[in-house]
Amino acid sequence: MFGLSVYSQLKKDIFMNVTATPARQFPLRLESSLADRLDQYSLETRIPKTTISRIAIEKFLNELDETGIRTALRETCTV
Repeated sequence: MFGLSVYSQLKKDIFMNVTATPARQFPLRLESSLADRLDQYSLETRIPKTTISRIAIEKFLNELDETGIRTALRETCTV
């Protein structure tokens, strides 16, 4: 179901809810179908949408770092 690291993050976010620094907010616009999927998953699992989004973004960014794509994007997008 969940990988160990995702489960650990989920447990930390839901049960501990302790952070050293305050959380920052930013608007996130989603296509309607993606927003509906997020709503449905949140209802079914009772996991807050913020927690699901935070885990997904962190996982995505970690994958970029691990695969080296971040470096390639930086070189490609240099002005």
